[in-house]
Order: sequence, then C-alpha cells, then structure tokens
Amino acid sequence: MVVALYLILTVCVINLMMRDSMRFNLKSSYLHFIYLKPKKVQQRMAAISSKMHNKAIVRISKDHHALAANEISSLYNNFSPRFFSPQKMLHSLSNDELNFVQEAFGDLMHRTASMRKTRNKQTSRIEIGPTGAAKILFALRPNAMVPWDIPIRSNHGLDGSALSCRSFLITVRIHLIELKDECENYG
Repeated sequence: MVVALYLILTVCVINLMMRDSMRFNLKSSYLHFIYLKPKKVQQRMAAISSKMHNKAIVRISKDHHALAANEISSLYNNFSPRFFSPQKMLHSLSNDELNFVQEAFGDLMHRTASMRKTRNKQTSRIEIGPTGAAKILFALRPNAMVPWDIPIRSNHGLDGSALSCRSFLITVRIHLIELKDECENYG
C-alpha cells in the first residue's frame, strides 16, 4: 500500500514540477516504449529518434533520423558502461550517478539532431539542445530522469545547462524523498 501511494505521489510531484507545460500521460509516455527490446542498439536509437520526432520533442527532420540515431547511439555506446540500471529510481541515485547524468546531459545536448538549409543555402547544424537531451535521457532511464522544457526551466530559474539539469534532478529527488518519508511515517 505504501509503495502504491508513493508511486502515485511521485507522479503528482512530477506533474507539479512540470506544471502545464507537459502532461504526464502514462498511456502515451515513454514507459511503454522504453521496454521494447530491439536486437541492436542502433535500432533502439532509431526508435528513440523517431519517437522524438513524432512527439515534436526535438526538431528532427525525417530525412535526418539516421543522423540523430547515430548521435544518440554514439552517446549510449560511450556512456553505457557507466549507465545505472533502468530500474533505478531518482530518489536512490548517488552523487556519482548524478554527476554522470550531468556529464551525459552536457554531451548529448550538443550533439546533432538535424541539419537544415539556411536562406542563403548554407547547411546549418541543429543541436539536440537541453529539452531534447532531457527527454532522450528520460526515454533511456524513465525511472530516474525527469523531462523538462523551456517553461519548466523558466519556472525554476534554470538556464538549460548540464549543471542546471543536475540541480533540477536534485530538487525533484528531495521532494520525492520527503514524500517517501511521509508515506512511511503516516502509511
């Protein structure tokens, strides 16, 4: 009973943190998506790239899904030995794991999401950015990551840097731990 109440309160905290900028809908969330187990990492990253495009999370041109998938796959391959378990919850992340998230977020946000032609016909590189990075990490680790966007960052006075991502996760973690303690005390 305490665990069920804790999970419900976790969703409520996430909803409060996100305000009206993004509704947390379990039926259409990444939770059903993340448990698909493609045979190859590249297939999974292509699926994430496609999901990002379909949800208008990152402006990934359909012509550049392979490029974005390669970028996400490269990040995953570089960081996978240090990635914590997909079952690990935000409230139980260690400081070392939060430092890892900060590093991975900082790397991911500067990777290429897409390319586009400018008015003067030059090619311009579009970065994944802080919103896309947070939501991609959420797709990879939905139990420990909290997606965010510009209204959420503005509401919390955050600048979108890797350090602000870590700070935001710590803020959410503190609220979750407080809720967990209250659930255990008042069961």
